[in-house]
Amino acid sequence: MWRRGSTSPQPSEERRSLSTGGGAGAMHAPGTHPERANDCFLRFCSMLNYLTTATGAMSGIYSLACAAIMVEEPWLQHTLYCYVAALSLMVCLAESEWEWFLTRVPFLNSWIFRGAFIGFVGNVMWFLPVPDLGFFDLMQSIMSLYLLAAGGLYTCLGLTCFRQLKLRQMKRVAEQKRMRMEMEQLQSQKHEIERLMADTATKLQKL
Repeated sequence: MWRRGSTSPQPSEERRSLSTGGGAGAMHAPGTHPERANDCFLRFCSMLNYLTTATGAMSGIYSLACAAIMVEEPWLQHTLYCYVAALSLMVCLAESEWEWFLTRVPFLNSWIFRGAFIGFVGNVMWFLPVPDLGFFDLMQSIMSLYLLAAGGLYTCLGLTCFRQLKLRQMKRVAEQKRMRMEMEQLQSQKHEIERLMADTATKLQKL
């Protein structure tokens, strides 16, 4: 028993660490899940870029092929095909994140306006006149539906500020890559210094 007025013994460090959740390991373990989620988000954004770029390129080639096949159609219809091909090229350039192009067409930097633009291209593709070939109709439907879906997805992601999240995660990945390169350089310098010190020690022993 303790005397009245005496201080009670302090809890040990092990009990304190257990009461706080297991120490440093428990503090760092939950952090792995957000990083894994962020990596998955960056992969999803890359996949969306690749698929939209490929669909834009296919829609441009498709429009030019329709213009070449339907030679006897009026010139206004050929102008429409060329117009869709130019819009599809803009989709490809925007999805490639080419800085020179985005500085000259700044509204495509915003995912909200980019989504609206991609959806507009998909809508124009949907109502484009189709040659009397079965697979052409199917290709046009698939490309139009994808562009409409991708445009809606970009608009929703832009409204919920996911573009800022992507930029922040890309900056974090670039910073990690830079730090990894610096660490490798320091490691190589360390090995070089150790080699020079060993050579110097060998020379001193021979004197």
